[in-house]
Amino acid sequence: MEARITDVTTAHGLTAVQFTTSLCDTFDYISGAKAIKQKLLEVKEFTESGSVNKLIVLNSSDKFVFMMDGDILVGAKQNRVLNTSVLLAPQSKTVIPVSCVEQGRWNYVSAKFHAPDYAAPHALRSLKAEAVRSNLMANKTFDADQGGVWKRVGQYEASHKFHSRTGNLSEIYEHKRASIDDILEKFHSKKGANGVALYRGKSFCGLDIYNRSAVLKEYFPKLLQGVALDLTPSDENHVMAKGEPEYRTLALFDEIEAAEKHAFDAVGVGLEKRFDLPAASGFMLEYQAKGIHLALLQKEGVSRRGSHSL
Repeated sequence: MEARITDVTTAHGLTAVQFTTSLCDTFDYISGAKAIKQKLLEVKEFTESGSVNKLIVLNSSDKFVFMMDGDILVGAKQNRVLNTSVLLAPQSKTVIPVSCVEQGRWNYVSAKFHAPDYAAPHALRSLKAEAVRSNLMANKTFDADQGGVWKRVGQYEASHKFHSRTGNLSEIYEHKRASIDDILEKFHSKKGANGVALYRGKSFCGLDIYNRSAVLKEYFPKLLQGVALDLTPSDENHVMAKGEPEYRTLALFDEIEAAEKHAFDAVGVGLEKRFDLPAASGFMLEYQAKGIHLALLQKEGVSRRGSHSL
């Protein structure tokens, strides 16, 4: 896959490297958040009584709809996060694997879910990605580590000195809204870009590539918020030298290309390929030989300089 850097922005210790790849805008789909807003997509509890780690998605449109691993769904009996990325066929009904990010609630606040303007933090996405990869290799399920997800939400509460009555990740975001918005105003999505790599200080956090540039534009502020929640004061004092973000980002493509891939049937339509780097977990969702979404997420507890590019 060829890539061209289109923008590098650093502020508050966060660096975003945007780029355009050779697969850009070669398959037509819209985001789940857009489909929900336009009432083309309905997300409900698996049954009336509910199931923590399963939801039902009804796509009543004639469009393919994309939902990303890390997408937060708010409402129904408790807030959830998607375990993996999904491409939903037109006029389809799909069971999607999710994890709970609101441990202390199990009662309806709405019949359906809606999509907020933020996604799971990168560290939480990474934790899920490692667990899903392990479960796919062992038993071909897209299960994450629910206990680990709840623990991570609790760690965010502790690090931001905030207590949510229901252990709700969404309330932590709202608690940090002012400082997050201050960071977001320094960044702008670049026209034509379909991918972004994000760094905290000198530390790699994650890379996401979408087939459609319009979908990156939607996810760009959500991904930034996910890193902003992980920022520490030391990150602002340890930024990379000029040219380093570009070099490190382009070098990632060589590592991704060389990694051994393990293919599985995707949750919706298509094929999901999982791969593992020394310091990061990755996966790609493909449909009809087209790349739909690729994610590379820094592993927790592994040195962020564990390879030449990370």
